[in-house]
Amino acid sequence: MSSFSDGAGPEITGLVDSLLALDSRSLIGALAVLAIGALIALTGRVLSGFWTNYRAWRDRRRHFREVVIDILIHVEFDRKSVEDTTAPVRLEALKALIRDSGDDFRPFVAFESDDPTWEDYRSIRRRLEPSQIVACDRFFDHSRLFYRYYEKLQSDEFVALSTPRKEAALDGLQHIGQDVLQSGAEMVQALQDGKRTADIYARVESDLKKIAPKDGIAEINQQTEKPEGFLESND
Repeated sequence: MSSFSDGAGPEITGLVDSLLALDSRSLIGALAVLAIGALIALTGRVLSGFWTNYRAWRDRRRHFREVVIDILIHVEFDRKSVEDTTAPVRLEALKALIRDSGDDFRPFVAFESDDPTWEDYRSIRRRLEPSQIVACDRFFDHSRLFYRYYEKLQSDEFVALSTPRKEAALDGLQHIGQDVLQSGAEMVQALQDGKRTADIYARVESDLKKIAPKDGIAEINQQTEKPEGFLESND
């Protein structure tokens, strides 16, 4: 026991060596073994908890990046789709077909309704900045309205419309399409300026430019002008 008293100095290694050298059958030895075991177990739990939390944080961060990338790609495809669908030449050709075919005309609509981007966005919505939430909500509202409206062009309700009202419906589609382009540009700008999303935006824009240099995501900002006299065409 005198050796234990002599070893009770500031040196940690000496203390640990002394504890390990104790007779485990003695009370002090048993307590020391229990204390060391408890310390090891506590350290293991702390490290395990830290690792679990780190993995959860890493997974949330990766999921956030993936969803933002999906949103930016989605808005670029929406831009191209809306531009192609509402191109003045295409709509005028449809109006000519309506006038030639009469009231029974039903256009062919290629429609895909299973895009998961909206639900994915909802999973990270509250992790965005307030201005980004407003911009994203507005874009998705307009985008979903556009495709629901577009899908209606092949419905019996559209067929039942008179020729002038069919043409007005196409003008309405173009109007909603312009809202999609405008809100998409605002959303892209909000993500580009965000603290957590600026780097993601830069990466996506760079990748899109490599695929199609003339059709990079930044070009969406140039597609927001409404044609003069458009509103009068709905009267």
